[in-house]
Amino acid sequence: CEDQFTAELVDHFARILQLSKLTSNLINASKEVDIILTELSLVAEDREKKIQILDSELNLLQKKEAELKNKIETLGKIPIPVAEHFATLLQGGEKMSRKRDYILFGAGVIVTTIISILLNLMK
Repeated sequence: CEDQFTAELVDHFARILQLSKLTSNLINASKEVDIILTELSLVAEDREKKIQILDSELNLLQKKEAELKNKIETLGKIPIPVAEHFATLLQGGEKMSRKRDYILFGAGVIVTTIISILLNLMK
């Protein structure tokens, strides 16, 4: 009877040890799940912030698009003679700009040549 009691006691302690190990494994698994859920929460918050930023950028771009469409419509309503007059004014400015560029280039060449001659004479 004593051997049976000892066997039952050993069996009982073995089950308690097994339950202790299972409980420990369950606690560790629960901690890992908590870590994963925290990471998922952070990722979800980050995505939400990025979506809000993209949404605000989209709204801004839509406003700019509407403004540009409005400008295009306004320019489309300008009579052709007016547009041709502005083109003529701009072309005249381009001719003056080209002349100025050539004059500046020529002056640069002349100044560079004079400086080079003076430096050679000083040697």
